[in-house]
Amino acid sequence: MLVVFISATEAQAQVQCNGSGPYIVPYDWPLKPSGLAVGKKFRLLFVTSTKHKADKKNIAHYNNLVQTRAKAGHEQITDSCGDRFKVLGSTNAVDARNNTSTTGTDEAIYWLKPGGGDRVADNYGDFYDGSWDNFRGYMTTESGIKVPDNYNQDSIVIFTGSENDGTAYRNTNTNLKGGLGERLVAITISTQPFRSSLLSKGAEEHFYALSPVFQVDEKPTLSVSANPRGAEVNIFRGIYIDISQTRSTDTTFVLCVKDTSTATFRTASGGKARDFNISSIDNLKIDGQPCGRYTISAGIKSLQLGMRIFHDTTPEADETVVLELRNPPEGVAISSTKGTFTHTIVNNDGPPTTITVTGGTAVTEGTGAQFTV
Repeated sequence: MLVVFISATEAQAQVQCNGSGPYIVPYDWPLKPSGLAVGKKFRLLFVTSTKHKADKKNIAHYNNLVQTRAKAGHEQITDSCGDRFKVLGSTNAVDARNNTSTTGTDEAIYWLKPGGGDRVADNYGDFYDGSWDNFRGYMTTESGIKVPDNYNQDSIVIFTGSENDGTAYRNTNTNLKGGLGERLVAITISTQPFRSSLLSKGAEEHFYALSPVFQVDEKPTLSVSANPRGAEVNIFRGIYIDISQTRSTDTTFVLCVKDTSTATFRTASGGKARDFNISSIDNLKIDGQPCGRYTISAGIKSLQLGMRIFHDTTPEADETVVLELRNPPEGVAISSTKGTFTHTIVNNDGPPTTITVTGGTAVTEGTGAQFTV
């Protein structure tokens, strides 16, 4: 007897960064900053967990370095997206703001962190104003793990080669170059996000890496469907619940038999034989309607239920089963066009008995009349 079964497992689609951005991420993407609405754009920042020298003058060298770390980091960063991270650093030929395309006043920037990292800046202008919203104590690595902040001991040193406005460091008094690859390279070790001191290029320290632009996709939607019509025979018929995007977490919801159904659910009622049953619907009642609680597991895109149709020998009109989805979890919507479904049970026992009433001849008001039944 078919009750409930789940379709074959389907892994959650990975975010890909092919072509030009912004790159679309699911509404419930594990790295999406919390609270971001549909359509919002954002970027992610991390500090490399590994240390490297700043002895090369070619910006591509450092881009490759942070891209390697990005691809080796959190599982949600695919290779195609990892290859689009850029070092937040300047050589004397290329400014950090140009290397990372952070000119203008566009997207907000957050630390890379599962469940949503803390905001670094509201936009690019805020990013280069000399202070960040969340700096020491909030930084994360490519894996999304918080960087230990030993500010009072061995402070984290980050090679930037930059001024706080994202341009290459240059001491205007001495004309000393301090970009990546120069003898002394600009670093940050305190409250300034880009430059607080200089360090020999031969030392090994960390680097910042900035992601491409991501954009939050529409919320996934739940829909219900089945064969719209079927003969009144003893049979199980499938009811399909689909979610438009696979999710990283379970999707719980409720399915109800609406009281607008004309078919009789589960047990005989009012002298009328039962017409159908969905055995997985339990004793839950919402607005007096029978309902069942269900779950589409993480990484799964559909759920199938069994609806039993019962045959009888009573000539009657076609009858309907009206199903409605309700109570989706946060971040999931019910489809506006497929959140309710009607299945028609087609009568196959001949037309229902009808009674015809025929009036007699015209009569005067207040006198008797005859009708033929």
